[in-house]
Amino acid sequence: MPPEVMRLLEALAIAAVFILILPKRSWRSLGPRFRDLMTGRRTSLFEPPRPPQGGLPRQLQVELRRIFELGVPVFVAARIAERRARVTHEVEEAAWRRSSSAVLLDLLQRRVDEAEARRRLEALGLPPPQAKAEPAARAPRSAMPLEWFVRHEPAPVAA
Repeated sequence: MPPEVMRLLEALAIAAVFILILPKRSWRSLGPRFRDLMTGRRTSLFEPPRPPQGGLPRQLQVELRRIFELGVPVFVAARIAERRARVTHEVEEAAWRRSSSAVLLDLLQRRVDEAEARRRLEALGLPPPQAKAEPAARAPRSAMPLEWFVRHEPAPVAA
């Protein structure tokens, strides 16, 4: 092969390496996003993954787009962190479902009635909610005398 073609192929190979290695997203946003992934506050680095449609070829196309967008090293780190974040999120979700707060939220959103909420709280070994507040007994108030209104009436305005 001529040396010019070899140099062009080498330049293209170096460009391809840079395209695959360097992320196209902002470097400043990667640190906080990875921190949120590691603590479980996020489940994906940038946007949530789309549900697979069209089988394996469509999934490969989506993943290739992410590889070019993030760069190979960040993509690999993101996949590992996202898997860990998903596990953390599932553990926290399971703990939330076993809490009294989840039962009370279902009750407030009218997904369950009071009897079902009590049954679920008892099944979880949690205390029942406090009784609802009842309004205090109303004492009748005497009406203000008409003379008071007449004394405090503003001066009549001329028509």
